[in-house]
Amino acid sequence: GFTNAAGYLEAILVSTSQLKHLVGMDFPDSDVLPTYYHLVTHLSEVNVTSFIMGSLGVVMLWGVKKLNTKYCKSVPIPEQLLLVVVATGVTVAFGFHESPFNISLVGDVPQGLPSFKLPSVSYELVRSLMKGTAVVSLLSYIISISMVKIFAMKYEYSVNSNQELVALGAANLIGSLFGAYPSSGSLSRTALVAAVGGETQVHGLVTAGVILVVLWFATSTFYYLPKCVLASIVFMAIKNLVDLEEAKELWRVSKPDFAVWLASFLSTVVYGTETGMVYGVGFSIAVTVLRNSRPNVAVLGKLPGSHLYRNIANYPEAREVPGVTILRIDAEINFTNKDFIEECLRSAIEPGTGARPHFTSTPRTKCVSQRKNKFSLLQSHSLAFNT
Repeated sequence: GFTNAAGYLEAILVSTSQLKHLVGMDFPDSDVLPTYYHLVTHLSEVNVTSFIMGSLGVVMLWGVKKLNTKYCKSVPIPEQLLLVVVATGVTVAFGFHESPFNISLVGDVPQGLPSFKLPSVSYELVRSLMKGTAVVSLLSYIISISMVKIFAMKYEYSVNSNQELVALGAANLIGSLFGAYPSSGSLSRTALVAAVGGETQVHGLVTAGVILVVLWFATSTFYYLPKCVLASIVFMAIKNLVDLEEAKELWRVSKPDFAVWLASFLSTVVYGTETGMVYGVGFSIAVTVLRNSRPNVAVLGKLPGSHLYRNIANYPEAREVPGVTILRIDAEINFTNKDFIEECLRSAIEPGTGARPHFTSTPRTKCVSQRKNKFSLLQSHSLAFNT
């Protein structure tokens, strides 16, 4: 539930961060609710030309994508590149970057690559940055792994969380030697790669090569590129990642996971990224502890003609062994669920039937229906079962 919510939240946060470029105005706060409140209360400050160009960019991307789907499947038209070229040409031709239009441009892009330099490390510096770097590291990994799982489910491939953590740490370690910003998985860029058909790591090599060439020889060509056009590309790239059907499916499959999803989503929208993530993590841990403290306890029965035992609630054809109650506890037994499991065992055995003395008192909670059996067998697992 929490990882699903983190993916949705990043999509909303990315779209919110691009809103200022689309409408051509600055926002005093980067959080979601303050941003939209400021927009609604300052509509007169919206740059109409920037908004129209960005909206037309979305329409153009949508139209070319439909054209590719229907008529150009073998050799698709690169809609993002086409939009960048057309928008840059139109801006220069009609002077949209000048008064009275005043569309915001990308402007000067620094040429060349940063040089290698070992960072200066001291105890005072480490101490002052420890708290902030811990928050950045946690959020970077949470957002990255959430995004990875979203695309893994969308394109049906497996994910190794440990490998993702090692890759993220290695990227930041190497980047620190060149004065780079802390890095993590980018939803907007990943969505854009998926939108243009990237499927393997080769696209990363091609992208890196193109970026190197551009940084060395072609930074000036992006000077007149409108920021609203880049925002429209990002909006189109992430729109397919916001699917409320997944939330509905989560509600149907697991109410606690949906509660985690909803709490993480709302807390981040209301309180901002850092605070919302802390609330989301805390709520997720609380739900995990609560679920472990009251695990599912199933009565098992034997399937006719086999040696298999299954939950009689899910397999009506399963038959209980006469004189024996077999319970399956779908969790490890620890201090959080010890009392609950004991009550379940008590409720499975009626007093005075030969049960052990400390199981013969009247149960406070009925976890399973009471039965007149001579003894019970306990089966405990560390993994939850659906059978």
